[in-house]
Amino acid sequence: MAKDYLTKVIQNKSLAKEMVALRLQVEGEFPDLAMGQFVLIQVPGRPDIVLRRAFCIADYDKASKQISVVFRVIGEGTAVLARVQAGQELQVILPLGSGWDMTKYQTQMEAPIRHIWLVGGGIGVVPLCGIPKEYPQFDYTSLLGFRGKDDSVLAAYFDNSQIATDDGSIGHQGMVVDLLRPAYDKQKPDLILACGSVPFLRGLKNIQTQGWLQSTQNTPIPIYASFETKMACGVGACMGCVIKVDGQKKRVCKDAIFDLTKVEL
Repeated sequence: MAKDYLTKVIQNKSLAKEMVALRLQVEGEFPDLAMGQFVLIQVPGRPDIVLRRAFCIADYDKASKQISVVFRVIGEGTAVLARVQAGQELQVILPLGSGWDMTKYQTQMEAPIRHIWLVGGGIGVVPLCGIPKEYPQFDYTSLLGFRGKDDSVLAAYFDNSQIATDDGSIGHQGMVVDLLRPAYDKQKPDLILACGSVPFLRGLKNIQTQGWLQSTQNTPIPIYASFETKMACGVGACMGCVIKVDGQKKRVCKDAIFDLTKVEL
């Protein structure tokens, strides 16, 4: 169950221009967490900024009771959070949302999961980066897309990664979906986990509908997706992050993660 925790800033690290990683230590009992979940951080010293800022969990460690979040500075609230100092206290609601659930995915598949693709774009790679640590029994290939070399610093969170950039400053010049076919020809995945913006996931779904993403059993490879979107309340009450899934309204903050075949984009 989500609760409002007092946390202490352990580290504030600039990863790239307007990209920050915060490491926080949770006071009191450490909650049960899963990669794919997110937190709501109160902007300190600014009572005029009412809504907390939502960030996916990039990593967590139960022993030290610490969590990490990575975010891009895109407004006044995130600008304030980018300037917090080690030792400063922050109020954080966690955990929120749904995590990646390999047990659930396996029950819906005929063949065992062995090899997983992690496919992400931009800051949307963050919810994917801790999956290999949480589920070390699987093999992974990471297909990651960024605007340029500066943003690609996030690739350091992944092993066995292939990179595409808009400007060609590192890796393949083009879209991350360009990497799918060569990677597929090299080794077919059993499962694809993806996260990014709506346009990014729309492009991935277009690839899926082409029909060549078939498993070794000649069945469609499942794609489960987490959506990068703006959030307000973060608990499903305001209906501000609604998407359509199988003709029904679903809340990204509350009902995620989604089978991409069922999402209307």
